[in-house]
Amino acid sequence: MLECRINKIPLDEWGLNLEKKGISIEAPKPTTSSITVPGLNGVLDTTVEDDTHTAFLQKRAITLSLYALGDLATVSALFEHIAKEIHGKQGSLQTSDSNGEYRGRWSVSNWNTIRNWQDSFHCALLLELSLDADPYVYGKKRTFMLHEDENHVAIPGSSPVWPQFSLSLDTDSASIARQDGKTLTFSTGSHMNGVLAINANPQSRNCRINNNIILPTIDSDYFTLLPGANTITCAGCSGTLEVTPLTLM
Repeated sequence: MLECRINKIPLDEWGLNLEKKGISIEAPKPTTSSITVPGLNGVLDTTVEDDTHTAFLQKRAITLSLYALGDLATVSALFEHIAKEIHGKQGSLQTSDSNGEYRGRWSVSNWNTIRNWQDSFHCALLLELSLDADPYVYGKKRTFMLHEDENHVAIPGSSPVWPQFSLSLDTDSASIARQDGKTLTFSTGSHMNGVLAINANPQSRNCRINNNIILPTIDSDYFTLLPGANTITCAGCSGTLEVTPLTLM
């Protein structure tokens, strides 16, 4: 039997059950673009691609058809609780047939209370929960040790991921480079000693040394790590790399 968790809480703890329709998960569509060029037979593909030459994917729709049973007061209170805790908020969905979780923004729709007018103790709440989800399943966070010089790491999943670094340094400059030459370099012009924390994700990007904001040099380039084998070269630093694998399910 398929089991699922909403925001890491089992469905039965919400007081909900899956209806016959169960869970519907749509496939994410690629974001493509093209232009017509005079004199060219057809159109020119101008689709923006990631580092694996794959078109960026759009959000995917996930719908859960659910029901709850109880007396009128119970199902009414349950609906109020669900609307308060879930509707319009960021959250996650975990299913027993997946090795990770979907993440996105929840909404509640198509709710209806069916009453037994002869017996107020028997009511059914029907509703749908929809998750406007990111295209990939987020796996369990993985941590790799990095030493100075070359490091070989294998990134699981099927999509490039943004890395997070926690690096110890005791120098006036430090750099981290990917195998294709993309490099992040930090230099203050004076001796640096402490922990350099780097979050490369564009949604929460920041770099700090000893909790103080620091910027990479102007010629630096934030980079993703590709699924599969990667070589990361550390100069003037060592520490850990954290990634969250992304898989198209």
